Amino acid sequence: QRVEIKIQIIRVRCPKCQRVFALPTPIAAERYARVTRRSRDLALSLIVKTNGSLQQSGDVAEELAHLHIPRATLHDWKQSAAGDISHQDILKRIGFSGVLCVDEYRPLRSQTFDLFASDRKTGRILYLNQTEDRYAISGDTAERFFLELQGFSIVPKAIIADMSAGIHKGALTVFPDALLQYDYFHVMKSVHEKLRSEIRYFWWTLKQEKRNDDAALIWDAQWSLLKNQESWIMTNEEYWKAVYMQFPGTLIAWLPTFKQELRDIFDESKNTTEAFSRRDQWIAHWQPLVQTSKHLKKIFALMQSNLFPFMITYLDHSWLPRTTNAETLIRTYRKMEKARYGFGSIQGRKNHLKLFQLKTYLAQNIG
Repeated sequence: QRVEIKIQIIRVRCPKCQRVFALPTPIAAERYARVTRRSRDLALSLIVKTNGSLQQSGDVAEELAHLHIPRATLHDWKQSAAGDISHQDILKRIGFSGVLCVDEYRPLRSQTFDLFASDRKTGRILYLNQTEDRYAISGDTAERFFLELQGFSIVPKAIIADMSAGIHKGALTVFPDALLQYDYFHVMKSVHEKLRSEIRYFWWTLKQEKRNDDAALIWDAQWSLLKNQESWIMTNEEYWKAVYMQFPGTLIAWLPTFKQELRDIFDESKNTTEAFSRRDQWIAHWQPLVQTSKHLKKIFALMQSNLFPFMITYLDHSWLPRTTNAETLIRTYRKMEKARYGFGSIQGRKNHLKLFQLKTYLAQNIG
């Protein structure tokens, strides 16, 4: 018995060289489907891996795969790929170590803050969301954000954040059993700002007294006085010696020692009990000497406030870091914003984060 098989031929034009060639239907359909999947994954991967804009990623995809992909098509692919999977599914696959970092940042093309969550142990971005707060994060805003994280099955054993009162309130409301650690970087940043204000005030008083040479010395030496002593180079030490010789017995001459003994409370203490003891000794030694300085008195007020126990939580828990990784990860996210001059909406920010997580953390094809 004779069976006739008819094969339909499809004429195809190469989008790069415009050459026309023929392929049987099954082969044409198979290759078309394969190339489409590959081109989608290639183009979206370029957006994530190289942090390219739609136009740049489309141009590179055309060079690599001889496929012309309009910006509108790339945009549709991006939104559909991100919309097909939820944050909860992604976070479940990424996993969570138990140490949560939370920080606020102001995105481009936005007048309000976003809240930003990351995993301290794995160094991964977890989630972000827009707030209505323009100047500072409120407790209600932080509470809603933590409730969202709780809905994603993120229940932290510890939370590391800056000294924001709103984040503190929201964290303890939603996760009352979690440990709270104030980021050491932000603690020392606050101290550093007050020390710099003291130096600038001393420089201003010298200018008012027409002691221009002395004022010039303080101005040149200010960054050496603020720098941690273990990081000093010869130039920094020479500046300090010049200040010490020119202004003996003054607060300015004592600043490096003042700061180092303050840092020793955090660096040398073995537990919170020892930290409290070191703090009290430090205050007893220095407080009588700085009664005339309103800026240094603010440091004493900070160290004696009810915030201090949250600065040293890590001392009784060896597994708990004392700093966040949020600042580093926010810089990573800002690079994504910079390539496209900011995202137009919170949904755009979230969708891009999804693709970044799928490709970078899970090595998944996103086409």
